[in-house]
Amino acid sequence: MRPLWACFNLGPNLWVPQTLSPLLDGVSAKGYTGVRFDLRWDRACPKGPGPVDVSSVEWAVRLARAKHLDVALGLDHSVAPGWVDTKEFGMRNPKGTPVMSRRSGRPLLTLNAKQVCDWVAAFFTATAAHFKDTVSWYEDLSQHLKEDLEHQPGGGVLDHSPKCLEAYRTWLRNKYVDIRALNEAWDSTFPDWNKVEAGEGVRKSSQADFHLFRYSTLASWVGALRKAVHDGFPGACYAYRTPTEKWGTNLYRLAFDLGRYSRHADLVMAEEAADPFVLALIRTACEVNGASWGVEATPGGAAKAGPEEGAEKDLVKWGLDVYRLGGMLSIQQPLTEEAGRLLEGELGKVLPLPQPQPANNRHAIYVSAAELQFWDGTDYEQCRNLWMAATDGGKKTNLDVISDGVFAAAPDLLRRYTSGINIPFARVIARDARNALTQAQKAGIRLIIQFPDKAGIEDEHGKAQLPLAG
Repeated sequence: MRPLWACFNLGPNLWVPQTLSPLLDGVSAKGYTGVRFDLRWDRACPKGPGPVDVSSVEWAVRLARAKHLDVALGLDHSVAPGWVDTKEFGMRNPKGTPVMSRRSGRPLLTLNAKQVCDWVAAFFTATAAHFKDTVSWYEDLSQHLKEDLEHQPGGGVLDHSPKCLEAYRTWLRNKYVDIRALNEAWDSTFPDWNKVEAGEGVRKSSQADFHLFRYSTLASWVGALRKAVHDGFPGACYAYRTPTEKWGTNLYRLAFDLGRYSRHADLVMAEEAADPFVLALIRTACEVNGASWGVEATPGGAAKAGPEEGAEKDLVKWGLDVYRLGGMLSIQQPLTEEAGRLLEGELGKVLPLPQPQPANNRHAIYVSAAELQFWDGTDYEQCRNLWMAATDGGKKTNLDVISDGVFAAAPDLLRRYTSGINIPFARVIARDARNALTQAQKAGIRLIIQFPDKAGIEDEHGKAQLPLAG
């Protein structure tokens, strides 16, 4: 049976052995195999980027292990320590004003500064070196994720700081080499690189590159922190946590196409992913990249999977969907005793889980991430409905969901879809995705394409492209 985790968010007056010990006994009796605690960066490193003080959670880790529970540790850097110069390394909005965090009252930190990455990485390395294999995984709880999950404005604001602008111009130079090539793609007239500003802008022809730059930043960040965890202890597991709500804030656009950065993580934990179609997309991306995956659940989020059932039963239904697709489930508010017994009984009916199909006998449905991210396309529901119909409402695991980032992460992936790739109509298909699909077709993979009459295809910059032949 795959692990079932409980996540504790206790107030200071409850964060004591007398309170935690009976709670751990309770979740263990309900069938949980592990628990997650959180360690804050500002408390672990209050005076500088030196030694890490883990005393606030070490006693809890020892208590849980003594009760034969595995432990995950969330490394929460959503509040920067006071010694960090947020004026120099903080995010800024298009007007140059610092993007403030409502959690800490201080600016959010840019992810495009090497110093910020080095400081956070040192926090991860020292923590992993201290706990070693006592902790099963170290979960990355970033500033931007925390703000996004709490629906604060900081999580959805694009960075316009000098550090971000510098990194963006470097990224564009590496991609286009010549400013004339950039102008052709964007339909712009920049005389040199120093005139290009960070941000989406108002023209669709340039929006795609800034989103792809953010993907590149995020992938580099995930890769650096994974290395930091492994440097601390070679057997440690780095977990990246991502929001996956369909129409959430700005971060959703990056979360949807997680193939681009899941290859850098050991484990991807999705926040509030209740839709089996989204779960299949997560599972596909992680399977391709050799990463494990799971879902962080709350009763409120679970209600989206079946609101007529009530919060506790919704969690059971959600858990079954996750388990069927091969993931783990972390519940932020532990189940009641009754719901725990119900989940255990229901899992017994579906275990052992169905084995994956052979690698040379897979088929998939393609969702154009470019259309969703850059052009607010309408193909999402069409793709979802086809997938749901083909999998008996998500109960079968015989149909993968692939998007553009999976191609970027694993170019040879499409060779395994010998049963074919279903491509519902998408007006916008990124050039990289189109090239991958064309190469798959040349390799003998059948493309099942559904295009309305007289509709053209455009790339992510709005340029007309020849249609794919199916």
